[in-house]
Formats: sequence, structure tokens, C-alpha cells
Amino acid sequence: MEEPSDRVLAAVLAGDVDKIAALQRYPVAELTAAASRGPLLLTGSAVARVLRRYANGELSDVDVQAWASFVRRGYLLGGGGTGPVQPMPIDWEADQEDAIAAAIERLDELGDAVDGSLDSAELDQLIRSLN
Repeated sequence: MEEPSDRVLAAVLAGDVDKIAALQRYPVAELTAAASRGPLLLTGSAVARVLRRYANGELSDVDVQAWASFVRRGYLLGGGGTGPVQPMPIDWEADQEDAIAAAIERLDELGDAVDGSLDSAELDQLIRSLN
């Protein structure tokens, strides 16, 4: 049985990068409805969790970039989901907003020709900024 879309959405916002693929199976209208049932909040601890898993080699560049792109823009890139694009209003934890923005920006650049990789020193610095 498929997980409810609101539960998958909550897991993604909690830093479960593995659930991005599951989000792509839901129609946009269903995701929009799930998003409307409560505020969507990305916390610094969720971003730090993703950074730690990435630093440990548990997550690929492609998966982390897709997750960062989603939490940055509020919609799936690359044809994920069905229906017209409707960005979801994802808020970022207010007292961590600058650190979250810096980390998400860097993760969203993974795989780009310029600035498309992160070394361990930069990863450590991003993680420290979120703690």
C-alpha cells in the first residue's frame, strides 16, 4: 500500500532524501492538497541530517541535488509529478534561515559544471553552521 502523500511530504521536509522518488508518483493536485493541510517547514536540523548523510557517502549527488531543488523551489524538477507545476509554500526555520539558504544553494548546485562539488571542509562548515 502506498504511503499517504502528506506523510511522504513530511518525511522529505524532515530530510528523508530517499522519499523524493516517492513524491514523483503523486499528482500535483494531491501534493498541493497535502501541503494545504498544514504549514511546510524546513528546519536546520533536517538540512544538517542530509549534509551528514551526504558527507558519509550515503547519498548521491543526484539525489541530494533533487532534494535541495525541491525544498528550495517547492516543486519537482524534471517532470516529476503529474499536472501543471504549482510551487508549494515551504518555509525555512526563521532563526536558521541564512544557514539553510547557504546549504540548500550549494546542494542545489551539485553536478553543475561550475561549483558542482563540495569538499569535506565545506561540508563540515555547512554542518557546523546549522548546529
